[in-house]
Amino acid sequence: YLKIKFLIVDYKRKYVPCQSDVLSFKEPQLIFYTLLLSHLKQQNLDFQESKAAVAYWSILGGNFELRSKGVFFEKSHFGQKDVKQKIALDNQVKKMRDLIIQESRSFLEGQKTFRAVPGKHCHFCSHKSLCRPQLIGRLGGVK
Repeated sequence: YLKIKFLIVDYKRKYVPCQSDVLSFKEPQLIFYTLLLSHLKQQNLDFQESKAAVAYWSILGGNFELRSKGVFFEKSHFGQKDVKQKIALDNQVKKMRDLIIQESRSFLEGQKTFRAVPGKHCHFCSHKSLCRPQLIGRLGGVK
């Protein structure tokens, strides 16, 4: 019997987000990657959040930091101290999924409006043509 486990690693050049930033979705990448994987319908991929763990690897710092794990993922897989978590990865993914649904509904039902915030990142955005003309003007005529 093969026990399949999944490890999702986000490589960071230097800075590794703290546990509280991951849980509060201030740094949502790892939970979001897990959510995306849970929706993949690939053949031979039986992905389950309960059998996964998420971690950061600091390239310059050379350290691996486990941030969250599913209820069936054991710490012994890495031989390091267990991650202290209040909420299992499965529940964090459910919380993010619910938040995305709630925010999407609010936007679609007109309860919230999209507020574009221009910045240097706008030059690389493939959706810049959707921004209002006054924002484009402030960006120096984004093409």
